[in-house]
Amino acid sequence: MQLYGDTRENVDYRCIVDGSPAGVAATENALISARVTLVPMGRLCTWHAANGGVVLDQSGWPLTLVFLGCSALAVAFTTYGALKRYASGLVPLAVLAAFWLGILAYVNV
Repeated sequence: MQLYGDTRENVDYRCIVDGSPAGVAATENALISARVTLVPMGRLCTWHAANGGVVLDQSGWPLTLVFLGCSALAVAFTTYGALKRYASGLVPLAVLAAFWLGILAYVNV
């Protein structure tokens, strides 16, 4: 949901609407580029800096770390289920695979 929120409508539009970070040039065309990123899950906005360089604004690190932790837990539960020979041990792995495939499909659209 956070990835969708960071990129809904248009990624360029979301960068502009959510505001520019400190140090960005005060011009109408300050945004250089915007794209959806997988790691971290979010968007990367590249702005012209007031001092002549560029300013990068990346969203999504907290969300990415949470889902990497959830992925590790799913792998642990699946491993435990496999060792105990529980068929239901595959459920966390199936949910994990569906989640990551969905994210990959969304980012590559």
